[in-house]
Amino acid sequence: MPRATPSTLAEEIEDAAIWLPEQPPLNSFVHHNTLHHLENMPFEEAVVVGSKMLHTSAFLAESTFAEHLRTGRIQRRDIEAVLEARTENPDRPIFAGGPTQRAFRSFRLHHSFEIPSGATLRWVLWEGGASTRIDEQVAELRRRAILARGPEAESLAELWSSLERNAPPIAESGAGSRRWRDRLREETEIDIDEWVHPLLIRLAAAFLDQGVAYWSMPDRENGFLRAVRKLYGHRIGPPHRWLRGLSAHLAAQEERGLSAHETIEWALAELAVSPEQRADYLRETLQSLRGWAGMMHQLELRPDRAPVVAPPARLDDYLAVQLTLDVFAAKACARDALGHQGPLSMLPARSPRTRREREGTLAYEAFLLAQRSDVPFERFLDPGVARGWIEAIAAFDSIARRCVLHLAYERRHRVEVLDALVAHSSQPLARTSPGTFQAVFCIDDREESVRRHLEEIDPSVETFGYAGFFGVAMDYRGLDDVRSRPLCPVVINPAHSIAEVPTSPADHEEYAAWRRRRGVVSHAADIGSRTLVRGLASSLIGPLSTIPLVGRVLFPRLAHKIAH
Repeated sequence: MPRATPSTLAEEIEDAAIWLPEQPPLNSFVHHNTLHHLENMPFEEAVVVGSKMLHTSAFLAESTFAEHLRTGRIQRRDIEAVLEARTENPDRPIFAGGPTQRAFRSFRLHHSFEIPSGATLRWVLWEGGASTRIDEQVAELRRRAILARGPEAESLAELWSSLERNAPPIAESGAGSRRWRDRLREETEIDIDEWVHPLLIRLAAAFLDQGVAYWSMPDRENGFLRAVRKLYGHRIGPPHRWLRGLSAHLAAQEERGLSAHETIEWALAELAVSPEQRADYLRETLQSLRGWAGMMHQLELRPDRAPVVAPPARLDDYLAVQLTLDVFAAKACARDALGHQGPLSMLPARSPRTRREREGTLAYEAFLLAQRSDVPFERFLDPGVARGWIEAIAAFDSIARRCVLHLAYERRHRVEVLDALVAHSSQPLARTSPGTFQAVFCIDDREESVRRHLEEIDPSVETFGYAGFFGVAMDYRGLDDVRSRPLCPVVINPAHSIAEVPTSPADHEEYAAWRRRRGVVSHAADIGSRTLVRGLASSLIGPLSTIPLVGRVLFPRLAHKIAH
């Protein structure tokens, strides 16, 4: 878990790296829990925290859950069961004489609608007629009761005024650590990540290359940062207009001998990142392209997992390069789109969404729900009732609602599966005699259907699930493998090394020489097909590849013997 208050840049980078994927190169087990650092938390809490950190959605959209409610995939009793277990003080009314917490939340979950904000909300209210016409989803009996009070527009105006006036103030969140990409995209509709990421991906791919590229990245033995400085630090710099001046800057960095940390400190100063925002800013920067950042970090921690060769990868170098490119991209965007020539810290800030607008969004949600509820219409004109109604709505926000619906969705699946198993079971669970045979399978959902099928056609059969490496954690290197690979879960270090070798030294030397020759030829053919001359030749003789294909299909045994 991240430390509470990281104090140094190294600690801040280390904490940011916790959120990167831990998947190594795909030559062994590929199972990976994206939220591995939150495993100490309950699932429904961990996904909420993870969604905020990774900028994703913790649960399905409410509209999706609404469709499941409509089709019966989620049933009312599922919601009631979840609310019973998860609502604090479920029988306490939300205001004197009003519905209980449980009743209100059940009512809210059965009424899904889009909640606009900002200019859209103003248009819906005053141009779209939502403030003067009763909502279409209001039941007929409730509609008549509202119209009996007087003119429709006047009644709704009273309701809206009461709810808007009594909406509780929303606490202002901090300024946050949003990257310049987010701010500039709002002001200019230009996404500078679309400038930086393609270049950064090409550079990272060239640096981490495992022999696929025709030419290796020059100077990559000196690390990613110095290799990029050497590559783009020449007098004839990169072709992109937004990188104007980068070559001179990188040459100056190299001449001064700036380390990765010093480069990062410079970039954060240029981006006007305050000390209290720095840790979050670094985390969000790495998260913006977390696949390549994660692979750079994994090869730094475990270079032995590289399929062929491990370059001297360092996450610090990668972050220094990304932030340097971010500085040039942000300045170019501010200069070209906003006409700002000075430091980024002097760029006038655009006013964020106001607290008043957020309170208006909450009042609109309360406005529609008040029309659809069975609470007497006049009661909402009472300030205490209006305040209690809105506070109950604010306490049961979209995240809380979708969490309950998700748990209800899972409950329906669990009940249906268990009911089906009980109804289908014709054999007592306790066995009174030995089985016909026993079979052991890997713990994997792909094997479960086979296990169930065996036990169903012969109830005396016993099947078991066990980890696929069967408790023998080993490094294995086959006859044709360049290096060994672990045959065990990623969290276990192999305790044994197994290598396949020829039976005699003479055979071993002969086979090794033949394998080297075959490797040179196959590598030259593979790499050469990406060049102009040999690529053209490959396209001409390419149809000949159908011959071994036909052989493998029609004469597999003979084709195998010829190939080996």
